[in-house]
Amino acid sequence: MGWTPGETSYAEVDKYLRVTYIEIFIAEVPMTYHMPPHLSLAQLQRIKKWHVEHRSDHPLEYELWDAMLTLWVIGRVGWLPAFALDAPWAYPLCLIAMLAPDFYTMVRARAHRSNMVRCDWLSF
Repeated sequence: MGWTPGETSYAEVDKYLRVTYIEIFIAEVPMTYHMPPHLSLAQLQRIKKWHVEHRSDHPLEYELWDAMLTLWVIGRVGWLPAFALDAPWAYPLCLIAMLAPDFYTMVRARAHRSNMVRCDWLSF
């Protein structure tokens, strides 16, 4: 079944390689199903306004959301220096930081649905 020059064209070999690699990585694709929904800037602002209005009632929640927004800004701003300074190790860190608010809302929504935590700001 091996390929030898002259038997088949390079296009056929490329086709077989693609099929092989797609079959190998297809098992990892369903992982993206569990990704959190992307939050728009308006949603981020609405959640922040809720936390500011209820800061005295929920101080820890306010601080956690502030930390998530700080990570989001660090991730957004960090791309340019990471790219300019040729620091590819920082790319995943920036991506994780940018997705921090999305993951936080996903975890809070899951906890709210299982009645572990009550989330009044989670109404989108």
